[in-house]
Amino acid sequence: MAPEFRYQSGEVVRIERQGEGYQVTINGRVYPVTVERFAPGELSFSIEGERYHAQIAHEGGSRWVGLEGETYHLIRSDPTRRRRAVGSGEASLAATMHSQVVQVAVAPGEKVTRGQTLVTLEAMKMELRVTAPHEGTVIKVLCSPGQVVERGQPLVELGAE
Repeated sequence: MAPEFRYQSGEVVRIERQGEGYQVTINGRVYPVTVERFAPGELSFSIEGERYHAQIAHEGGSRWVGLEGETYHLIRSDPTRRRRAVGSGEASLAATMHSQVVQVAVAPGEKVTRGQTLVTLEAMKMELRVTAPHEGTVIKVLCSPGQVVERGQPLVELGAE
């Protein structure tokens, strides 16, 4: 079975070996990927002739991919976890790794949309965006810019809309 990951906002990413390369499927859209160079923490690849270079970090079931100035946090999923994670309801959003808070983009009482950036963290020279998994209202902000946070530390409490 091909590994399946979930992006912060709920998109499903599936990676399958395909001949000499890979087939990456993101929410049903298929991308043929040719790996040109793979080294610890780095990946050079091309998609339809367009070349890319990415930085990669991992811890447990989490992967962080730095690509073209953006950092994507992917979580290896199992179907039951994914259903719970992308549903609505109250959620406490936590730091996924030891990092420093760069920006808090929301305030208590603010209404947010699914995928909206709530907090920006920095770790291992990469920016990590903590995004809303569903529409809702910010109940509490539990961090501030400059603060060092640990993996699993709650950052924002988000209520259901």
